[in-house]
Amino acid sequence: MTGKKSYKLKRHSLKKAGGIDKIAIALNYVPHKNLPPPPPTEMVRLPPAPKLSKTLKSDELSKCETELIKERNRRMELQNKISELEMILSSLQEKLKLVSSEKSDNRTLDDIEKELRIATQKCFAGEECSEDYLERLDVALRSHPQYAMREQQMRSKWDYEQKEENATALEIMRKIVPPNISTTTEKQLEENIRQKVINDEMSITDITRLTKRIFRNKALHIIHYPKNMLRKMYVSDLVNKFDIGSSLDLIELRAIYASLPTEFDNDNDGQKAAWKERIRSQLVNMVRNNESNNITSNKKRNSVYKNVPQNGFFQIEKEEKWSPDASDPYALSNLG
Repeated sequence: MTGKKSYKLKRHSLKKAGGIDKIAIALNYVPHKNLPPPPPTEMVRLPPAPKLSKTLKSDELSKCETELIKERNRRMELQNKISELEMILSSLQEKLKLVSSEKSDNRTLDDIEKELRIATQKCFAGEECSEDYLERLDVALRSHPQYAMREQQMRSKWDYEQKEENATALEIMRKIVPPNISTTTEKQLEENIRQKVINDEMSITDITRLTKRIFRNKALHIIHYPKNMLRKMYVSDLVNKFDIGSSLDLIELRAIYASLPTEFDNDNDGQKAAWKERIRSQLVNMVRNNESNNITSNKKRNSVYKNVPQNGFFQIEKEEKWSPDASDPYALSNLG
């Protein structure tokens, strides 16, 4: 009881003496009733995030789709390549087995050819025949030691027999195709031929048709290229620029083949030799067809040459030794 009273007296005594106010001042305390109202709180708004335009979104989506398509195509190409290589490997393995099985074969080349001929005739006659047996005979034939030797002898014999006619064809075409064919224009060529035509031997239509054929058929331009230059020419120029196609006649093809060198420089992968072999193969077939009278008149000699004078239009220039020179019109950089 005494303690409680004492507390009230002390509090009353502090208030009376102004003690509470002094303490409040010391603590910077201000009663709530004397505070001004707080200022209204304002919401701080952040700037809105930039929005991608519809066009930009569309472009990004298109790029992603394009890349996805490219990756799918690459994957398909790789899968196709793998499948192709697997087929080649399988074929080589089968041929290796066939060759191994024929190692002890003592048959002569004539014997194998005879067997192959008989088996082929049976197949054509509709009789029962084994493809596996035919393939074994073919492998045995091509792997025979005498086969490659005989094939080379036949090639050399054919080249020797056709050499004179090929050289004659080259001479004929060099008198018709101008020496500056790689630097002239079609219009200049037509005008040049027109000036050389005597006594209206050729009509304007004949001249125009002839001009188009010898100017636009780039393979014919080879006949004026030095052989030493053709030896060094890039394979892309030979295969693409001088593609012979299938429209050449017998004289044109003979002339082109006679213009080619025996072998090519920098041909480790054999693409240049393969290009020449395609020309030779086409010429061999055309000569064979001509000898058996199984060739059209236009393939034997194209009709554009019908009214061309026997001696042509141009003088044949003697081929000189050629070496790369930037100022030479035959230099690779100047061929266009």
